[in-house]
Amino acid sequence: MCQIPKETVASSLFEEAGAPSYFQSSKLNSTTFLIIEADDYKENPFIYVKVLEKYVVLIDTGCGGVPGRIETTSLKAYIESHPLAFADNQPINPGGRKPYVIICSHSHFDHIGGIEQFVALPTTTVWASGYSRNFVENPINFPETSLCNLVGMKPPKYTVDSFASDGEHVVHTSSGLDLGLVIFHTPGHTPDQLAVWDPEERVLFVGDSLYEHVPIIFPKVGSVTDYVKSITRTRLLVEQWNDEGDSSRVTIAAGHITRDADAETLLLAAEDALHKILISNSISPTNPKFYQFIDEDVEEYEEKGSSLSFVGSGKNFSQARMDPSIVEALGAC
Repeated sequence: MCQIPKETVASSLFEEAGAPSYFQSSKLNSTTFLIIEADDYKENPFIYVKVLEKYVVLIDTGCGGVPGRIETTSLKAYIESHPLAFADNQPINPGGRKPYVIICSHSHFDHIGGIEQFVALPTTTVWASGYSRNFVENPINFPETSLCNLVGMKPPKYTVDSFASDGEHVVHTSSGLDLGLVIFHTPGHTPDQLAVWDPEERVLFVGDSLYEHVPIIFPKVGSVTDYVKSITRTRLLVEQWNDEGDSSRVTIAAGHITRDADAETLLLAAEDALHKILISNSISPTNPKFYQFIDEDVEEYEEKGSSLSFVGSGKNFSQARMDPSIVEALGAC
């Protein structure tokens, strides 16, 4: 999650004219649509819809719409019935003809809020990170860890069909068809945070691991230590992909705000900022507004002129400073 001032979501992202105000769409690339939800929680989550020959892949489902509000509709209805001018005046998945595959970047409310609309269909399959299954499967803790309790949302009910191992290819559980996507474990923001690599379009979907202009948040279940390791490892992967012949450079598509940043540049900037926060101590913390989902000793780090900032508990940052593996990961920055 990351509460976003409305003006931060630029209208230039949208290619629709006269569209409903609650959902807005644009074309990310030749196979993928970006839907931004103007939810009541001020999260403005990014929902990615990749249209394949036989399936439609959703990376996250946002907050799901607001039942009973006249000017909005459900995410599913929007995808299946709202015509888009830049899609030959057709909906993304007309009438729901293609089955859905949902990949949960992580299980916070603003990324799973619409999932019930799709899992009600017997043909829908759901993927999530296998790094910390208990984080998702524990029904007692889930209302709190998903932050649904925090915003008064009823936790959605769904079953994960495939808990992905690190580096696992997304294969449809019924047909066995490889969908051309690869999942990587990237714990830090949450234990179940993952990234999805699309080698065809050369896009890395990172959920809430990395975005610009508002703070990257470490809630109570988050780990700065794990985050540093995930960022460094992801940067090494991106460098490897960028070295692949004459291919275009990898871009990052995040769960909020950032949709097409140069991946290597942004990851290097994150590593540099983390080095200044955790090793050289050249960025001093401030005490921002109260965050209910973080311990009471909240610290925010932001370097002047940078598009990146980080918020978490002082204890979380201190634990990372004392971990020898962090010095190893960031020592060369």
